[in-house]
Amino acid sequence: MEKKKWLTFLAIFLAGGTVGFLLGVSQNPVTRAIRVAEKLAASQKLENKKEAIERLTKQKELIRLAIINARVENARRLVALSLADRLIAQKMWNEASRYLSIARDIMPGSTGIAYREGLVLYNLAYTASSRTQQDAYLKQAEERLLFVLKQEPENPDALYLLTLMALQAGDTKQAYEYISRAYKVNPKNVDILFALARVYYEMGEYDQAKKVYGRLQTILPKNDSRWDTVERNLQILNQK
Repeated sequence: MEKKKWLTFLAIFLAGGTVGFLLGVSQNPVTRAIRVAEKLAASQKLENKKEAIERLTKQKELIRLAIINARVENARRLVALSLADRLIAQKMWNEASRYLSIARDIMPGSTGIAYREGLVLYNLAYTASSRTQQDAYLKQAEERLLFVLKQEPENPDALYLLTLMALQAGDTKQAYEYISRAYKVNPKNVDILFALARVYYEMGEYDQAKKVYGRLQTILPKNDSRWDTVERNLQILNQK
């Protein structure tokens, strides 16, 4: 009988923990009940464990409503992200930014959302009407991309964008640090290889740049429009 009670408690406790996670740190009756129940459950006294179960049972209806609300919020996030991705594909940066803000409000810790925001802000910088606005967008883009790296230090997409930003800022040392990390993660990515070749060129490492372009010649499909870029840049490098 005691084992059955323990199993019942565990099931309710896990459900409560899930709801607590979905609701975050908001101070609502469900969250408070779960926190009290957790403290009681940590006790060695069976009476306290019974009280923990009772407290959660009394919140059963609120928990049900909270789960429904969490599902609705998750649906909103998915819709916002889907729309943002469509708008990004159409290069509608301002509109994409608005939907990404909705998604971030629901999931502020998501690196996927943060990366998309960095990408959008990076592109918004080059449609800005003033240098001040451009710098503001670039600063925000860097913040979102560094947020990604804080959680995923070797994220190749974030590293690639940060490489481009560092190059445009004239910081080739930082650009190399970013792109070399991205290359280690994804050495066959064409965009990363183009960026690596450019970094080597800016650093004056022309032989290294030629090697990277040679690698691109083995990877690029024959009908890829970037063949012209590879051949033109190799001609420039051969004159160095």
